[in-house]
Amino acid sequence: PYALDPETLATHGPRSWSEELAGVPFSAHPKFDENGDLWNIGSVPWLHSPQLVLYHVGANGRLRTAKMHGLDFGGYIHAFVLTPEYLVVLNSSAIFGSGHSFVDQMHWQPQQASQLLVFQRSDLSLRAKVEVPASFVFHFGNGWQDRDGLHFTACQYEDSKIVTDSMRRFAQQQAGVAHAAPTLVRYDLDRNLQRVKITNLDADMEFPSFDPRQPFTPQTLLGASGEATSESALASAVSTIDPLTGDRQSFDYGDGVIVQEPLFIAGPDGGYAMHGFLDYEQGVSGVAILRAAKLAEGPIAKATMERVLPLGFHGCFVSA
Repeated sequence: PYALDPETLATHGPRSWSEELAGVPFSAHPKFDENGDLWNIGSVPWLHSPQLVLYHVGANGRLRTAKMHGLDFGGYIHAFVLTPEYLVVLNSSAIFGSGHSFVDQMHWQPQQASQLLVFQRSDLSLRAKVEVPASFVFHFGNGWQDRDGLHFTACQYEDSKIVTDSMRRFAQQQAGVAHAAPTLVRYDLDRNLQRVKITNLDADMEFPSFDPRQPFTPQTLLGASGEATSESALASAVSTIDPLTGDRQSFDYGDGVIVQEPLFIAGPDGGYAMHGFLDYEQGVSGVAILRAAKLAEGPIAKATMERVLPLGFHGCFVSA
């Protein structure tokens, strides 16, 4: 983790939670609970004995507790799910081994089932370990619990080619796409955390976001989509989808525009979606705002600059 100046965004440097945790990974996807506490993970998959670190940081910014768990295998772990009682992690079937670079060390092993690891929030202990079909996930939607069990959504890939093939081509400035688009799926774990049902919601989506004021409800997700059909093979649309009914909306900017991660911003009439974009046909970068409940109507506001900014990944909205 790095500390930033909230006014100027100047970088103050690395933030160490304790001497023992200095230099230990801290994911780009912390989650906040109903008390304002921060939870996160840090994956160390390339050791001879792969490890996962769990973090609980108080609303005052001080570390409350951290715990390290050994993993059965060193799968790629990017993010996690937070529910009222649990942290849920997917240890994927993209397993680290020998190689000269980060990408070279990742090897897709479909014969190795992926694992759902469920940890208790109260003491960070391992509560359950459930095998699921070999899969690869960067980002999850929110999680919720009810009398039937634990539920969450994931933007799931059929394999790890997005890293091992497509990202390698991007890095070497080579044309061509080698991976399938992600599909939004819903995981339903029973009350005993022993059995899981995976439902394909038949929608491509990445970078899901949701209303942070009610994180533990089965609310509509907002995300980027359209990469399966776009000219650039990157997202060209913003979409919403209800994880229970499958109801969805979408607005596609068409070829020539690349959409970055949309953020949900609380506001009247269902709030707003805000995202950066690159219009590579016109050579401009910009920001667009849409009504989250009326995405299909398109942007209600746009701002552009006549220059190309490097595409980014994740952001956060900070109200003035």
